[in-house]
Amino acid sequence: MNCSNCQRKLKDQAAFCEFCGQVVAQQTPVSPGVSAWATPMTDVVEVEEPELYDKPDVAPAVESAHIPAQGAAKNFRTVWLISVFGGWLGIDRFYLGHIGTGVLKLLGGGWYGIWWTIDMIRLLRGRQADKNGVLVEDPDNFRPVAMVISTVLFTLIGLLWLIVILAAMTPGSSD
Repeated sequence: MNCSNCQRKLKDQAAFCEFCGQVVAQQTPVSPGVSAWATPMTDVVEVEEPELYDKPDVAPAVESAHIPAQGAAKNFRTVWLISVFGGWLGIDRFYLGHIGTGVLKLLGGGWYGIWWTIDMIRLLRGRQADKNGVLVEDPDNFRPVAMVISTVLFTLIGLLWLIVILAAMTPGSSD
């Protein structure tokens, strides 16, 4: 089954899309006593429905699933600014609610900027989500501007690393 909003593959008993938060329309199961050839007006068969909800261990899928609130999405501009200035410390992960990976990113220093770069690319492509699975929203369409600024930033950081590496490789630079 695919999501009607983002067209991604869903789990079999999903109550909502874990990627975009869209509520999945529940299909009513066919009763086992009703013939497949029965029509609504001609072959009506009375079938006693099993009482599934009387048992404490069986609950409706919609009630047991956590459906994220659509209005609780984080703002793209805020997440982007936090990522630019504090992403290598994991502050962006803490802000999005990913405490465990935020601690790992903080202790590892973003693994020399690799994890920070991956998170920035995910954010710029619209794939970064908070702990509830709600994607970061861009209501004021700031993403194109952020892409240009981020490209310039990545280029400058790359050139700086290249200068540092070339300076370290130059003979006599360790004097």
